[in-house]
Amino acid sequence: MIRRIAFIHTVAMLVERFRPRFQSELPQADCFHMLDESVLQDLIRQGPSSGITRRIVTLSQVAADAGAELIVFTCSSTSPAIDTARQTVSVPILKIDDPLYARVASAPGASG
Repeated sequence: MIRRIAFIHTVAMLVERFRPRFQSELPQADCFHMLDESVLQDLIRQGPSSGITRRIVTLSQVAADAGAELIVFTCSSTSPAIDTARQTVSVPILKIDDPLYARVASAPGASG
């Protein structure tokens, strides 16, 4: 069982949306939230870059250093950088839309 989950956000209001949900659905888990709004702001202004990727990897490493056993990124815009973080951080990383993709892929009639 996963005991400590890090949620990494790029939009501040998501912290308060996620906090009560996971307190009620996973009361035994120690969930903590990290926020860096500048990542999404810079991504919108400049597009994907090595700097954005480096920052996503760093956020992942900080979450892992804080004892996270699972890292959840709540911003799908950072998806390509998250793929890089998955290769460099030993803690499992989940993109917020991963469960949706898994559900669609396993649906009857889905093509691979």
